Amino acid sequence: MKKKAQGALAAVTGTDHGPDFDVEGHYDTWATAYDDDLLNEYGYIAPRIAADAFEPLVQDKTQPVIDLACGTGLVGRELNRRGYTCIDGLDLSKGMLTKAEGLGIYRELMQEDLTRRTSIQDGVYPSLICVGSFASGHLGPEHLREIIRVVRPNAPIVIYMNAEHFDVKDFPGTLNKLEDEGLWHGLSVEDSNYMNQIDRRGKLIVARSGRAT
Repeated sequence: MKKKAQGALAAVTGTDHGPDFDVEGHYDTWATAYDDDLLNEYGYIAPRIAADAFEPLVQDKTQPVIDLACGTGLVGRELNRRGYTCIDGLDLSKGMLTKAEGLGIYRELMQEDLTRRTSIQDGVYPSLICVGSFASGHLGPEHLREIIRVVRPNAPIVIYMNAEHFDVKDFPGTLNKLEDEGLWHGLSVEDSNYMNQIDRRGKLIVARSGRAT
């Protein structure tokens, strides 16, 4: 029998977080133990799954990549191992960004809230990856527009998220609407388990920005 989520991970498990849930404070507190908890305790593999999907789409490994909700840099590490040399990161938590900065693999790190319009200019990035931030108490389908805004037309977008949140918040409905508006071109949506030591269903979403030139 696989183990159950405990401690800091359990606090962000489920589908019902009230308005008083302090996302920034939670991750600031968790930052020092985050990598050890997820990688060693739970066998977290979502960054690897997402990076594996990203690599075939972005063959120029010198071009800028934005790693949204980069946390401690687990996705950045996977991209760096694959030879990407120009990675920017954005996260809400200063504690998590401090850990990411220590890796020495990010060109720039930004502390910003993805539930609001960020300071990133329209259409700056030629590719985007976002892992783990679309979940209860975090980002919902209504925040996909901000993600699309910061990338160039036809830019690859790779998102890995919690599957329960995907279903409960009707992400398919929003993705279909974005397609109808010409803002999104979905390539695939795949299911997988993203923790080796725990049952944790995920959705790998691969798309391109549909914004017209």
